[in-house]
Amino acid sequence: MKTNIYENKSLTKLIFIFGIPSIVSLMVEMLTGIVDTAFAGNLPYIGEDALSAMALISPVLGIFTALQTLFAMSTGILIAKYLNDSDKRRDSYVTGMIMSVVISMATSLYCSFTLPQILLILGAEGEIYHLAKQYLQIQLFSNVFSSIGYTLTCCIRAFGFPKAEVMLISTSVFVNIICNFVFAFLLKMGMAGLALGTLVSESLCAVCSILFLMRKNLWIAKGTLSASGFLCSALDLFKIGIAQTVIQILGGCTGFVLNARLLSLGSMAHVAAWSVVQRIYTFILMPIVGLTQGVQNIISYFSGNDAPEKIKKVSNLTMTFCSSYGFLALLLVWLFGQNLASVFGGSSEMLAIARVILNIVFLGFPFIGILYTDMTLLQVTGHEFSSVLLILSRQVFFLIPLVYIIPSLAVFGNWGIAPIVSLFCCIPIADLLAVVFAWIVKKRILFLQKQMSWNAIDHD
Repeated sequence: MKTNIYENKSLTKLIFIFGIPSIVSLMVEMLTGIVDTAFAGNLPYIGEDALSAMALISPVLGIFTALQTLFAMSTGILIAKYLNDSDKRRDSYVTGMIMSVVISMATSLYCSFTLPQILLILGAEGEIYHLAKQYLQIQLFSNVFSSIGYTLTCCIRAFGFPKAEVMLISTSVFVNIICNFVFAFLLKMGMAGLALGTLVSESLCAVCSILFLMRKNLWIAKGTLSASGFLCSALDLFKIGIAQTVIQILGGCTGFVLNARLLSLGSMAHVAAWSVVQRIYTFILMPIVGLTQGVQNIISYFSGNDAPEKIKKVSNLTMTFCSSYGFLALLLVWLFGQNLASVFGGSSEMLAIARVILNIVFLGFPFIGILYTDMTLLQVTGHEFSSVLLILSRQVFFLIPLVYIIPSLAVFGNWGIAPIVSLFCCIPIADLLAVVFAWIVKKRILFLQKQMSWNAIDHD
């Protein structure tokens, strides 16, 4: 299978062939959450409470996505790596599908039994508690279908059909928007209607993905997979996928910490504003995440075919594209942040708070592309632990301590900055520190590789 898309295109073209559809797919898929939030903010009589409910449950939804990512993306990566080895490709394919279904079902079952406790831990009370519960009860079913669809669309991209991935996800989101309007507004189902719209769209995506793969004769081939083979494949998938999963889970945990600090330093208006900012930030981040995810398949293929120079060139090009986009996004947010926030509705007070938060948290955005590129390179070239270490540095070692330290210093140090404002300054500071740490980690890896090469020469 040497005559495939990875061999027939230049490296720059490959980045765009895989990167642009991946970006579009993620941004379109992200519209599901944005649409739900926008619809929630415009629900009659309960708009701001609905926004607060969406903010409080966002860590839970983030963990759902994280666990979906664990085997979905890694399955696509190994399919690309073993594209020329049908047996290993099939083993990865089968194992990835089984694990995705098992993990998502187990997660949903656990949450269904502990939902009241989870909502109380998140700080949901009164009307906000009931709205959050209505949404999550249905979202538990969506989680399973979303996991299946996500895994299959990653496989479709890895097989060399990134445009088909875009079409499938775009159709799903379009259906979600229509269903949201029908269920939430025409049928007056409120938050439950928004969740039901998501369930319908995710189910459609999973079914259509299966039909596409079957039509292309790319559905799972018949064959046997031993228990030991299954465990080996599962371990390989886990090692690759754990980095992205940690990103998502820590995002959920960080969201929980930030919400708790927001409630102690500010008001529910700050929580609602932060919900809006999170949606905007995540949506604008999607081109960087999408480009690096698309590049994962390229780097994985060349890693499986022993082409280190091509891997290096692809990584450098990706970093350049991501950094340039980061500076452009920062400028656009500063100029049009108020317009972006107003899409989500809410009071004038909440929108004013959202504008201030946007201007602060995007200060570190130009550095994010560098960090994501480094994590991607390490993740798919056998340095999974280092990739996870970079993620931990940003979310655990830097951000979480900072959200407790800096607001306290702002109070006792009389800086002239409100503690609630200083809280959001922690995010760009953590971004910058993480990029510096990534540079140190890469230098360390290069030093060890050179040392091993010299030792090998001396041994010979």
